[in-house]
Amino acid sequence: MISKQAQTLTRQVLRLSSLFHCVPWEYGNPKTKFLIRKKSLTKFYVNCAILSFHHILLVSKYPVTLRDDNPLGFLRVIIHLVCIAVAIETSFCGFIEFIWSKDAIMGLYNSSFLYHQSFSDKFCKSRIKKEGLFICGFEPWMKLFLYSTIFLSTVGLPLFVLTAPHLNAFLTSYFIDYIEKEGNLALILFALIHLWIYTCDVLMALNSIFLLMPQICQVIAVLGEIRPGKIRSKYTKSMTRNIQNVLKTLRNTQLLQRFSNLVTQQNFAPTTVTIVMGICASCNCAVIAAKITEDNFTRVLTGKVLGTIVSFVCTVFIIVVCNVVGKAQISMGSTIQSWKIKETDAYCRKVLNSVRPEGVKIADFTSFGRMTTVNVVFAILRYTGRYMISLKRKN
Repeated sequence: MISKQAQTLTRQVLRLSSLFHCVPWEYGNPKTKFLIRKKSLTKFYVNCAILSFHHILLVSKYPVTLRDDNPLGFLRVIIHLVCIAVAIETSFCGFIEFIWSKDAIMGLYNSSFLYHQSFSDKFCKSRIKKEGLFICGFEPWMKLFLYSTIFLSTVGLPLFVLTAPHLNAFLTSYFIDYIEKEGNLALILFALIHLWIYTCDVLMALNSIFLLMPQICQVIAVLGEIRPGKIRSKYTKSMTRNIQNVLKTLRNTQLLQRFSNLVTQQNFAPTTVTIVMGICASCNCAVIAAKITEDNFTRVLTGKVLGTIVSFVCTVFIIVVCNVVGKAQISMGSTIQSWKIKETDAYCRKVLNSVRPEGVKIADFTSFGRMTTVNVVFAILRYTGRYMISLKRKN
């Protein structure tokens, strides 16, 4: 079963998302469907139209930022690049994906949730079923992503907009002259607009993380419970490791993974990997290259702190994702291999040979299982260097 702690954190994100009208689903009944479609999607579509308009304006004004002669021009280019990357990510993996694939996403999560619930009802011990303690291991990361998002939305972003309006990509492009005439009132107004847009974007990203990652972590936990060498378990009964039950569990796990790949491999996975690594590299460039002087001390220091936080969160996110989904594929393969022993009859061996461990695919050419933490870190460092060289040449 998906732990009660993970369910509670997911419900918190769903409540926040419903408040901002940025997702087409809401929390339902855990006994039947965890996710249900909202009765009315009008506010969601209106919000999507507002976000689309903002993202188009943001991208269209990048050439203006690129040609700017401001002393802080290099830093503004980096910030604008990060904003465009976030806009692309939340557009393609956010509301566009939610509009076209909302039924598939809800079906995937509900199918996975109900399967793990049935697994718990059949195989878990009574105390575990009552207290919901079948921990998948992703709960601390869910807390980190949720609370860091709330901190950036309520403290970090408004502080940055109010202290450094000339570094803000959207305000600089369109409304900076108006803000200078009207003063702090206009600046606060645009800070609130940015707060709404940023929060909607990040809540869409959190929905994708919270709906897709815990079920993969739960698969890892389930695979660890059906290994032949696990004689006693504090979570599951001994009948869990009966060969017939093991074969059913492996087959169901394979079907869930294939269903997950159908939803994620064409858009979610490749777009997320590309954009998140680009954001990490861009933030690293800004933090390294921006020079602090007496005139811009507060503005640049605020930008450096926020850039460091964003880069750190994105780096941790992609490393955790790569390790989790890679571990799922490795666990599947090792569990299948561990049952190919003398005690397993010929028929069951044939069934085991038909079950193939599948990783979370990136499009049709590779999978997360082939990516390691070292590869990810070196890729981020490599692209950081390339960004700095290319941007320095343009300046």
